[in-house]
Amino acid sequence: MRSLATINPSVMHKIIKVFPKDLESLTVAFLKTSTDLFPRMLRNVHNGATDNTPLRPEAHDNPSMVVDNDEWEHAHGLGEKGKETAREASMPPRDTQMEDTLEHGEHRKSPAQENSSSMPPVDTMTSRFGMMLLERMQESHERMNTLVATFITQQNEAHERLCDTVRAVHAKVDQIHDAVPRGSRRSGRFEVATGQQSPHAQASMSPPGDKRRARSDRSKPLPTIPEMDAVLTTLKSSVRTHLKLMLKFSTWEELVRRSPPLTDEQAEAYQSGRVLPLFTEDNFRIDFNRDWKRFPLNLAARDFFVQNMLQTIRGGGFDFDPAVVPFIKEAHIQHVLDGHMDYCRRKYRESYNLQTWDAKVPDDAKMIAEQKAKTEKEKKRKAVNSRKKTLFDARLTVILEMGLDRHSILFNRLQPENMSGDETDGPRRTLPMSYRIVESRWQSFALKTFLRALDAKYREDWERPRHGQRAKGGNPPRTRITRANGPKDDGHAPVGLWRNCYDQEWLRSLPSYQRRALKVIDGDYDFDLTPEDEDIEMSPGATDSSMDTAQGLADTARKSDDAAQESEDEIEEELQE
Repeated sequence: MRSLATINPSVMHKIIKVFPKDLESLTVAFLKTSTDLFPRMLRNVHNGATDNTPLRPEAHDNPSMVVDNDEWEHAHGLGEKGKETAREASMPPRDTQMEDTLEHGEHRKSPAQENSSSMPPVDTMTSRFGMMLLERMQESHERMNTLVATFITQQNEAHERLCDTVRAVHAKVDQIHDAVPRGSRRSGRFEVATGQQSPHAQASMSPPGDKRRARSDRSKPLPTIPEMDAVLTTLKSSVRTHLKLMLKFSTWEELVRRSPPLTDEQAEAYQSGRVLPLFTEDNFRIDFNRDWKRFPLNLAARDFFVQNMLQTIRGGGFDFDPAVVPFIKEAHIQHVLDGHMDYCRRKYRESYNLQTWDAKVPDDAKMIAEQKAKTEKEKKRKAVNSRKKTLFDARLTVILEMGLDRHSILFNRLQPENMSGDETDGPRRTLPMSYRIVESRWQSFALKTFLRALDAKYREDWERPRHGQRAKGGNPPRTRITRANGPKDDGHAPVGLWRNCYDQEWLRSLPSYQRRALKVIDGDYDFDLTPEDEDIEMSPGATDSSMDTAQGLADTARKSDDAAQESEDEIEEELQE
């Protein structure tokens, strides 16, 4: 068995330094298991050593492992007698023959050889003791690695829990911000990843509808958290009302008379700072011809209006929920006021021009005619957009109430502006008016048939209320007719529809980058209008052929168009007579 003499002393020193507490127990365990030290212990006892006398270190062949015996003897108080006894006991028996040989001049050993031959053989520690120390070191390292790994695992778990909590909080905040109650005015726009799920996979999704037309669940309590859309609508209305109150006007013509534009001298005085704007609730004005966010008078008026309205809201003015009043800040009022001021400045200039122009002057008369034409065009555009919104809400109502929720994914990608427009013929009439459909070039024939089938179903439901429902008041749904050479426009093509929703000729006419921007889904949408629940309550008189398939509803839509066309022809004949 190898001796510890072969181990580097520096390594042994490090082992002892690392495990100072375990050294004593290891030494005792080694002495109990080692049988090489028992003869030496017995020799010490026979030579007069007491139980309290420590073991005497042995000399060793390796100079690095040699222990100074003299220092050890001096430290333990051994006298000369003890030294001689110990030295005689450790010396080998004298060889008289060797001494005779040396006396007669024969071969003599060198002092180094005599010294080495006088050393006793090594009978102390073996490599087992070193192996025990190394095993203890390895066990300690393994325990340390286990503790570090456990700590890292716990840290990762805590980090994941924290991330989950933060994500949950953000999700709740986003849900509060984006929530739209059933029956609100905003319709049909909820975010879904384009092309990620099939229509049937998202059939349960219910987009919001129009409170005048969509189904409302009266059994559900009102939400406790005020909706952001409702708060914003109230804030816009309050800003308009407060501005009219501060400027003391009810019509744009009255506003022009009460707040005429500043002269150049007055504007220069404000611009140079010679005159400082001072406002009160009874003395408030705005220059609608100057820059809104740069002219000093308008800047001061803007700040005074915001501060005054904020105090009014906090004092209980206007119809705000008390829970949201602390969250209304100056920036919110400024944003709404800036948006409304663009509209006010435009209307002010239109009214100011009409009042300052003279109809007898040819140039002014021309400007007046252009201004009126522009105003009429703007009114017509707003009317068309309003009818698109109403048409979208009516179609959405059919989707929500007639067991066609699977088509919600299609209406998620549509907006009111994507609906086809319409226009009236001739002057205003007293009878129910009919509207010519303005075809959208981007819509495919299949999509047009599907949407007009929804219109026919909505009209049928309006004419024949379902069991247990009262007839709806107000004007009937608009009569929309198509003509062979009717007007067409490009319209607003939505992004992310299925391939069969777009007109193929229109797609081929687009540049390649515009086609890529549309993100067309490579697949066909199923326009089937069969209700999901076959036991759904239908309107009285509804035929199975018109309700079971999209083809039946398309036929109903075409019949409705033909009837409307005949009705319009009769009206025109009556007017001619």
